[in-house]
Amino acid sequence: MTIALAEAAPAAKPPPPAPADGALPLDNLAVIGGIVSGFARGVVERLAACIEDALTMDEALATADRTARAVGAVLLGHHAAPPFTVRPWNAPDMMGAHIVRALGLEVAPEDAVRALLLILAERLTEAAIAPPEQFAAMARELVSEASLLLAGRFPHEIQRAAA
Repeated sequence: MTIALAEAAPAAKPPPPAPADGALPLDNLAVIGGIVSGFARGVVERLAACIEDALTMDEALATADRTARAVGAVLLGHHAAPPFTVRPWNAPDMMGAHIVRALGLEVAPEDAVRALLLILAERLTEAAIAPPEQFAAMARELVSEASLLLAGRFPHEIQRAAA
């Protein structure tokens, strides 16, 4: 089960080819998808470690929360460093407010990315009981949904695009 779970984790997407200046814009869906995929892979790896008793669930949750905070700080433009470049979209009043509205969250826009990533972690954990092939497909879909939300799409647009 543990090996199958880890193997079914979404592969971290390589960043898209860098423009001539080497910058990776944080409003680009491919860049966001790579970041979200890396977060999801970490969640699945920690879940596998819990199954092997190498990590407690409390430790895994604390790590997911710390990572979600750090990723949120990058995506909201607070701690982005080269090669990432911040765009106007990467602000709490833009990206954060969009996530709050799209999901009906009761959090400050400043905390919206963290909240979305923790929802993703919870959904990945719930999906982990599925057979590996099914889990891999579910994980890819969950990562895609979160990435699209972070890029400014609304849930009904995501569902229409998938149909």
